[in-house]
Amino acid sequence: MVVDPRHKGLVAIEGRVYPTAAGNMMRDRVCLQAGQPCVRFIEWPQASVTYPDARPLLGEWPGLDHSARPTGGGVLLHSPGSLVLSMVIPLVGKESFKRYLGLVQEWAMGVLAQVGVDVERGSASGVNMAYCTTYHNPYEIRFRDEKVMALAVKKDRSACLIQGIIHTVSNEGFFDGWGVAMTKGLGQSGIASSDLNRAFCAAMPPLLNQVYTH
Repeated sequence: MVVDPRHKGLVAIEGRVYPTAAGNMMRDRVCLQAGQPCVRFIEWPQASVTYPDARPLLGEWPGLDHSARPTGGGVLLHSPGSLVLSMVIPLVGKESFKRYLGLVQEWAMGVLAQVGVDVERGSASGVNMAYCTTYHNPYEIRFRDEKVMALAVKKDRSACLIQGIIHTVSNEGFFDGWGVAMTKGLGQSGIASSDLNRAFCAAMPPLLNQVYTH
């Protein structure tokens, strides 16, 4: 375990941003394969599309960055500047990853409450399973009927990988013609994405404390 010297005992956050979706997904795969505590929390670099390994997309997208990802869910649109969280968490015995999904959801809702954004939990009922925005699960967060945080997971041997996106930047202006796949995210909140990103980054130590030291 790499320890963050600023917060003794906590896992250090990797700040390196790979320029492409494939590079970022590959880093997450490597971390999961190692099975050791690993946290990445980055501002996404460019307009990209990611999709589950099990559901590859067909066709070519000239000029649009895209990659398969190890976790499930639907097709996901990444706007540059949105926050992406990846956490590899070792599991003991038959321990479930669901507790950790709940911790991340509670943490994000708490951050948003502190900045005055009132959000709702997602539901377990599916609508259109093709896209992240219409692929509902109880661990997502919604604001004004738009998905603002999505979480997906992959379990491998004795660890799990949680991948999440916080849509602090709207998909509008970066994607054209994607219809229901798009979300305005927290762009509707009236709070600048840079301020939201700082608030989430500042609140990371308590989340890491809950996940890795309890």
